[in-house]
Amino acid sequence: RLGLLLKRQDRRDEAVPFWQQMAATSFDTVEAHVELAKYYEWHQVDLDTAVQWTEQAMTLAQSWGTHRFGIVRGELEHRLARLRRKQQGLGG
Repeated sequence: RLGLLLKRQDRRDEAVPFWQQMAATSFDTVEAHVELAKYYEWHQVDLDTAVQWTEQAMTLAQSWGTHRFGIVRGELEHRLARLRRKQQGLGG
């Protein structure tokens, strides 16, 4: 959870490698994917990468099965829709 500690200290750039490692090795949570999507959307203004992380989170969550996926589905779909609107220049 060093990534979250660094985020709280407003040291997000330093948190990125920890979130990337967590995303690559943890298959029971999308927390790192979401943090990376937020980071790229708001701090790097790299919407394409933010979309990629959100899509990876959706794919991972879908592998959990219907009930568990349903818990995070709304949040992920909302994030993805907002990112796509931003990509099209329609705002968030």
